[in-house]
Amino acid sequence: MRLEQHDPLPFELWLSELGKLAEAAASELAEHEDRAVRRAYYLLQLAPPSLRALGDPGLAESTIELLLENGHAEQAARLIAGPGSTITLTRPRARHRHQAVISVAGALSAHGEGDSPALALVGAWTGLFRKAPEHALLRLSASR
Repeated sequence: MRLEQHDPLPFELWLSELGKLAEAAASELAEHEDRAVRRAYYLLQLAPPSLRALGDPGLAESTIELLLENGHAEQAARLIAGPGSTITLTRPRARHRHQAVISVAGALSAHGEGDSPALALVGAWTGLFRKAPEHALLRLSASR
């Protein structure tokens, strides 16, 4: 079942919520990674339509929930990043945090760190949108 198309949040509010999610992804413990993944999914659904195209338009909430319920938060986060994303995850040594890099269309990339691979991915995903001006994101989504 797909999530119904909702009206997007105003862009500035959406960016503000994205910033809050980035902070949460950087500070949450791994045991709460499902919260960040869910928030990322919902923010993708509430993104401006041109930016929703950066994700998978057919990605269903039920798919994300099933993955989270079965302990596959990393896989859920990868799906949210979208099919055109290139993802690199670095596993920690000793007590280092997980790191992720997400690149889209070779034109934009962002780095994230977190207590788990899923949190690092969510952090990197938020970085894609937070570090690029709106017009660059709109051009990038049009090229996909």
